[in-house]
Amino acid sequence: MFDDEQHVATPSDFASEMFALNNIELFDEYIKRRIEGESSYVAFRIAFGEEFVGDNFVQARIYGIERNPYFVNHFKKRLEATKLSDMWNPKVAVHNLLMMARDVLAKESARLGAMKELNLITRLVVIDESGKSKAGRSLADFYADEGELAPDPEPEPEIKDITPRITH
Repeated sequence: MFDDEQHVATPSDFASEMFALNNIELFDEYIKRRIEGESSYVAFRIAFGEEFVGDNFVQARIYGIERNPYFVNHFKKRLEATKLSDMWNPKVAVHNLLMMARDVLAKESARLGAMKELNLITRLVVIDESGKSKAGRSLADFYADEGELAPDPEPEPEIKDITPRITH
């Protein structure tokens, strides 16, 4: 972005349309990630790199981008041109719920909620007419969906009596 390593782009640089035009690939990457639902902070770090997040001005730079005329005009047009199925679909939903369910830093209630939603989406659990949950699909159903046979269950291990005996 700048040849001079001493100069770091300021928030007002990020708000400048000329700055956006001179760094169009980075702004386009930021726009793409925002449309995909990334937070502004994550989209900023991915698009522009770490050199702009090490000081106290990262949020001001993001505000600069979000009010930049290039961003305002192109974000709206690209958002309208994006198909809903490219933004959200069953696999994206499952992926996001899996991330939440497996996030050890998330609250347990959020993790359990994500697991319940996953169980409903994948039909492991179904809700009957009375509102009660019950088992839905079996593991064999999932294998059938993938065109595979469910593995045979492991046989129960034989328990051998190895208790020592006292003899007289």
